[in-house]
Amino acid sequence: MTTPSNALGMLAYQHAAIGNPSLALRFAFAAVEHSRGALPLVQARAWGRLATAHAAAGNLDGFRRATDQCRRLVQNRHSDVPPSLCYLTTQQIAAESGQALVDLAVRLPGKRSLLLRAASAARNLRCAAWSWRA
Repeated sequence: MTTPSNALGMLAYQHAAIGNPSLALRFAFAAVEHSRGALPLVQARAWGRLATAHAAAGNLDGFRRATDQCRRLVQNRHSDVPPSLCYLTTQQIAAESGQALVDLAVRLPGKRSLLLRAASAARNLRCAAWSWRA
């Protein structure tokens, strides 16, 4: 279950990066669906890609929900972590969230200052200190 959901998640990430949020969301939702029943870290990777896709679409609430689920799942990692996901830690999620918050700040000018402050805190890896709540 790791490889297909990872491949779908990577496609979501790539479409988010090139400015195609609708395809990013389609691939990310497919990754989440495909990862159901997999190890928590596999599911976390899919939810993290969904968070990125929501940020690319300018959907702050969707980003929040997906990021929260991703963080919960990362905290439940097992000892049998797939080698392809050994990098996925709370610090990695904080860094990815920081980038996504910058993307959201571009798309949501009314919340730009708040989002950029949250991005700065996330990128400094102060996981417990950062919040994007408006």
